[in-house]
Amino acid sequence: MKRMTALLAALMLLAAALPASAATLMDKFTGQLLAQGFKGTVTFSAAGAETAAMSGDDWAWLSAALPRLTIEATHSFVADGKAGDGQASLNVLVDGAAAARTALLYDATLMGLSSDFLTGYGDAWYAAARDWNPMQLLQSSEWPPVWHLLQSTQGQSAEWQDQVSQHLVSFQTKLGAWLNGYAAASTGSGEDGAYTQLQWIIPAEDVKKEINALLAEFYGNEALLTLLRQAATPQEAACYLQSGMAPIFAGWVDRLALEGEIRITRCYSAAGSPILDEISLPFSDGQALKRLTVSLIPGEGGDTWRIQGETKEGAAFDVSCLDGGEQIYAGTAEVTLPGQDGKAQHIAFDYNLSWDGGKEIYSLTTDRFEQTIQGTLVIKPHEEGKPTQSLTLKAALSSASAQRSSTHLNAELTWRDLDGDASVTAVLAGRTAAPTPVDKLQEQQNIQRLDQLPPDGLEPLLAEWGAHFSAWLTDAAALLLPTALPGE
Repeated sequence: MKRMTALLAALMLLAAALPASAATLMDKFTGQLLAQGFKGTVTFSAAGAETAAMSGDDWAWLSAALPRLTIEATHSFVADGKAGDGQASLNVLVDGAAAARTALLYDATLMGLSSDFLTGYGDAWYAAARDWNPMQLLQSSEWPPVWHLLQSTQGQSAEWQDQVSQHLVSFQTKLGAWLNGYAAASTGSGEDGAYTQLQWIIPAEDVKKEINALLAEFYGNEALLTLLRQAATPQEAACYLQSGMAPIFAGWVDRLALEGEIRITRCYSAAGSPILDEISLPFSDGQALKRLTVSLIPGEGGDTWRIQGETKEGAAFDVSCLDGGEQIYAGTAEVTLPGQDGKAQHIAFDYNLSWDGGKEIYSLTTDRFEQTIQGTLVIKPHEEGKPTQSLTLKAALSSASAQRSSTHLNAELTWRDLDGDASVTAVLAGRTAAPTPVDKLQEQQNIQRLDQLPPDGLEPLLAEWGAHFSAWLTDAAALLLPTALPGE
């Protein structure tokens, strides 16, 4: 009994000696990064005489140029009550001298970017509201993208999610009953024995009719619309979440030039186990895709996903992924591109991805928390003569137990020719830091609002950026060329 009491006392003393931390090391790093500051430096190196991945001259140039490059990254946030001003900078140096600078300034409402890659640092600041979605620049109309609204719903509270789910039950019930009207069962046999197949083949016109019926019910549910407006921006709510809009969207659906059929296939083994789930979707004339097929094949070694598609221009892709468990993924990717001379270009490779997020470990000796993160991607091209290549990441987070202690992030990213001896490595040495004074976006000159760009303003802006970036690349190549030529 005395021994047990002594053991319990020792365990209690040990527990008392351990630091109490409500947050993980990653939470601490993220919090300090966003609310305080960060300083980091990236350096490069290359090793090996040659690689089949590129020509001998290109490799000699690259292996000589990379060690001369350095990237400095900083971030600082100066709080002012509940708001504040922030600045993130990325500086490229060649032989220790500044070659390019990029900075992002932001406050509670605005963010702005200036870069030597675009128009020269400080010559112009490209600004927008903090909640602005840059993808709107690529929209062919002034309607906000629907996917952004759908993404916003994922960040709502559990209570909000439950309320929305209750309204969606009737939609799910009616959709299931509608699908049952197209179901057809059949049996067959394959390499793995007998199977039962359930298939739904739905004409595009029938799909359009069902969409319009669901739209009418959706826009007639004011309670559901009110909930969704809480997750939407004012523009999204005005465009998509106003009652009485069903006839507008129904007209659009009726005008969709859909061709072909939607095909849904499910197969079961003789024992009743699922062996295939597949859906094949046609696309309208206005879309880049012609057809997309997504398949899920369950297996003892893990589930295999397969995505196949073809475009209106004649390109095709086929990507498979086996989820082997324990964050190990493997598969094949194939892409076929139409050639100008009528000969298609075919790119294919096998890949293997492994990831280990690591576990947080505390050392009583050093009074530090540490976490190691590792990941490796191996690519094996099908084309003869192309080497098997790997991309390996090793990163380490560490910090003393005190909540105010800075958090260090050291990382190493290495590309390697596995059939030869060539490799390229980038090394990051960084840590969180106390905030330093920042520039204020409102005080900068020549601020251009991207979120107020007219519909015809994007193309000339992109052309200006492209021309400036090409000129910068030419200057950078000239700067690196004198000491990076083979044999010099």
